[in-house]
Amino acid sequence: MDKLSASLPKITFQHKRHLQLVKLAGDLAEQTREEAGALGFMSRLLIMVNLPYRDPGKDRRTWCRKNGNVSIDVNSGTEDGVPIGLPYGAYPRLILAYLITQAVKTQDPTIYLGKSFSHFLGLIGIQRGGKQYKQLHKQLERTLSASFAWTYRTDKQWSRANIQVSHNSQLWWDEKQPEQQALWESYIELNLNFFNEIMRNAIPLDLRVLATLGVNPV
Repeated sequence: MDKLSASLPKITFQHKRHLQLVKLAGDLAEQTREEAGALGFMSRLLIMVNLPYRDPGKDRRTWCRKNGNVSIDVNSGTEDGVPIGLPYGAYPRLILAYLITQAVKTQDPTIYLGKSFSHFLGLIGIQRGGKQYKQLHKQLERTLSASFAWTYRTDKQWSRANIQVSHNSQLWWDEKQPEQQALWESYIELNLNFFNEIMRNAIPLDLRVLATLGVNPV
């Protein structure tokens, strides 16, 4: 058995990625996003220029990116006067897509997240596991604490949108006991400026694409 196993080709990351993309292509061909229940929404601002995918560094308090005439500046939130870090990676994208999608569907800036951390993981399609719990919880706190500024600049125009995702968040979760039910349901109240931007300019997307490409972008 050991000799047989050794003779089998190893499944590389590239091979697994190829299989994921083939499956995604098949799913998209078989069902529309509406038929699959995968219709989601994203903010126009985040479509134009998004958050960092890789860790900018634990000591970084600010981060910026430019796409044509549009740029984003992200500033870390603080706790007890100490920066808690910049949001980065796939989890903030999934978190924001869920919040924005729910806001569009309910027409309400208050998004309820359930009474357990594992319930929320299921809502945004994250596989359950200790590492995922810790990382998602950290990125959720960073996303809700950070401030964002989008700037549009040309020779004849300058405009700027300064936004925080939420002005009030209550998370009644224990990441060490993610299955434990809290007495109260966790919720996030979107900042009204952010909510109004979503209502005016939400961009439809396919959540299946985000789930596949968002975690491991090509």
